[in-house]
Amino acid sequence: MQRLVVDIKNADEDKLLHGEKGAELASISSLGINIPQGFIITTEAYFEFIEQNNLRQKLNHLINAGAEKKAKKLILESVIPKNVFNEIFKAYRGLGKLFEDEFVTLNPSITDTNDYFKYSPIKIKGEAVLLQSVKEFWASYFDEENFLHRQSRNMSHFRTGIAILIQKDLKSDKTGSITADKGIQIVSKNKINEKESFQLLDIGQKIASLHYFSKKINWIIANGKIYVTDIGPSHYGVSKVAMPEAILRSDPLQDEHKENKSIGGIATGVAKIIDNKKDILSIKNGDVVIISSLKDYDQLKSLKRAKAVVVNSDIENQHIKMVLSQMGFPVVMGIYDKSFRNGMIVTVDARKGKVYQGEFKN
Repeated sequence: MQRLVVDIKNADEDKLLHGEKGAELASISSLGINIPQGFIITTEAYFEFIEQNNLRQKLNHLINAGAEKKAKKLILESVIPKNVFNEIFKAYRGLGKLFEDEFVTLNPSITDTNDYFKYSPIKIKGEAVLLQSVKEFWASYFDEENFLHRQSRNMSHFRTGIAILIQKDLKSDKTGSITADKGIQIVSKNKINEKESFQLLDIGQKIASLHYFSKKINWIIANGKIYVTDIGPSHYGVSKVAMPEAILRSDPLQDEHKENKSIGGIATGVAKIIDNKKDILSIKNGDVVIISSLKDYDQLKSLKRAKAVVVNSDIENQHIKMVLSQMGFPVVMGIYDKSFRNGMIVTVDARKGKVYQGEFKN
């Protein structure tokens, strides 16, 4: 059975059918994360178009002659098969009533990340423009830059295909991105409240758990809901995302006024005073880390080995607080004591927001 058009929420992680972006959004949707309503015109629709118009042989001839501009023109002049045509319009109308001033966004979704593809998303409105825009995306597969990239690497022009994402263009109140690289970093072009911050952090952690490599996640807030609109490689380069594992705590916070000043239960260990970057890199398993402040996510990576953490000042970054709460050790904030010494045995009781010298028994 042909799968020419698929609702994104019903799609799977088949990258050969849905392309990289389509498969990514399908996996995100399966986590219960909101994405704008839409559908995927699959690679099967693209190849159906090629076959029904007998384009493969003609395109091969033009490709061998180095006539990529004529190849592109040939695609634009060809007719979309009726079965593909009907499926596209059925899905488009399934988006609900789209008024004259409402747009949809078209986004290419290639099947192979090694296949360089330079083309930006476009916004369109109206059925009259839709089919021509789809053909323009298919034709863009033979734009000179994309064409020469495959030629230079001896890649077959018919080994991989192109899928197209079509989604409602939601009018956003707030926009930004999440970078899952060495922790979760949230960037917003507008002021976001604490609830939105925690929701965005949760989204970043869920998506980061799916991937080995760092990701940049674009999001919007529309009508009070957060939507992920796009996902791609992080600008910070490729690196493994190491997220702390969530734990279940048997020791709840007992002192309500300490709720924002402490995290976790109770632990005893050897004091390790952190004065500089070199110190934080030398943390050993079982150390109770005493640090003046926590302001960035690079610091959290080394703290994974700690048995407990004492921060001399309060942590203003709510995202860092949230990550700390999932790292599985007690944290006490706002305590500064000159009597702390390296090597001293101390006990951190985050339930009461206190630090004791020696081993303290409840």
